[in-house]
Amino acid sequence: MNNHDSHISLPLIQAARANDIVLIGLPSHTTHLLQPLDVHINGPLKQKVSKICNNLGFLRPGVAISKAKLPVIISHAFDQTSPSSIKEAFRLSGIFPVDRKQIPDAELVPPTIDVSLPQDTEPIRSCHACGSFIGDNPLVKRGLVQRHLWDILVPPPMPAAPIKKPSAKIVATGRVISSDDILESLKANETEAAERKVAAETRAKEREEKRKQRLDHEAERLSKRQRREHEKMEKDLERENLRRERQTFGRLADKKYTCGLCGIRARVNDEKEGVEWYGCDRAEDCKRSGWYHFSCLSESEQMSLQESLDTGSEWVCLFCSEE
Repeated sequence: MNNHDSHISLPLIQAARANDIVLIGLPSHTTHLLQPLDVHINGPLKQKVSKICNNLGFLRPGVAISKAKLPVIISHAFDQTSPSSIKEAFRLSGIFPVDRKQIPDAELVPPTIDVSLPQDTEPIRSCHACGSFIGDNPLVKRGLVQRHLWDILVPPPMPAAPIKKPSAKIVATGRVISSDDILESLKANETEAAERKVAAETRAKEREEKRKQRLDHEAERLSKRQRREHEKMEKDLERENLRRERQTFGRLADKKYTCGLCGIRARVNDEKEGVEWYGCDRAEDCKRSGWYHFSCLSESEQMSLQESLDTGSEWVCLFCSEE
């Protein structure tokens, strides 16, 4: 199978070992020689699919096989594949039985150019800023270009940025994927992943709790601020009402000047405003406050009060005169 780490998982290896299947990861760029599917299965399978399509009348110019019909056709092609041909594919690839001679030497092309430097040759250096080579032409040093062409055939500057390393998931060499070492490694990775997941969930819960505590604290602080603002508004309203009341009626007079009938206290500017106050001559022993608005008195009391003013006699309020 392909040797990329993304194709390997713990359930896959466990299932393979449980069914006595050995998983082999092929070296890079060798699947055309070592992959049994590529060597002896895919080609005949395609021929069987084409033959079935021709027999059923599906394969015609300008007509494509739909996705709904393709699985049925491939299923029929699979049924026509014999176990012996699958075994033959493993034999031709040299995997089982193991046979190195199954791979022709012509398929293994050795390098035609020796790019290694002689031991006495100085290393090739390039500028870190622009990437230009320092000193002689590196192609001349490697013996790839003759000396008289050194100023004509010049390689392009090397990239200033470092070359990106290949992915760690790409494995170039072959390996037995269903081996004990890889199985234990995957189990360890799964355990670490589970621990990281638990740790991440714990951190997420802690962050959520801190967020809720912060929101509760902000809500409490907002509530306190709103209460303070509400109290301040009430005090401001009370002061404003008092200010307007003072502008309209003036300051309150002494507390003893309270009407015994309506209960309204006197103001220092009542006389200026035309509000008349009259006191009972028994004010010290009066059952009420001893002071009354003239307008609050009944008609008979007003007449009695007017008569006492005219004659200079004593005037007693209704409450005191009932004794």
